[in-house]
Amino acid sequence: MRRLTEAEFRATIQARPVLVAAEVPAVIRAYLKSVPRAERRGFATTPEAVRDMPEPGFRHVLFPGPRNVFLVVVLDVPAGAVLGHHVLDLNQVYGVRR
Repeated sequence: MRRLTEAEFRATIQARPVLVAAEVPAVIRAYLKSVPRAERRGFATTPEAVRDMPEPGFRHVLFPGPRNVFLVVVLDVPAGAVLGHHVLDLNQVYGVRR
């Protein structure tokens, strides 16, 4: 279980991600269970969206939490392994008030 820094997370993002209707791999579900309860508290256990970043080769699985906040588990697709997770707060990123 590894929490990604902002820079590490941003390095996995592509300008035009592809929304996919992919089945969530078992490795993601197992990883989510390993995230400390305090970090995953308030987040759903069913993903809201799965986005592929074909150029860097990553898949982002977004688990919703409070309004505009997601626990994102990042899968390194070529390696078939979870890279880590990041709490993405779109309110903070875009200066949106909650």
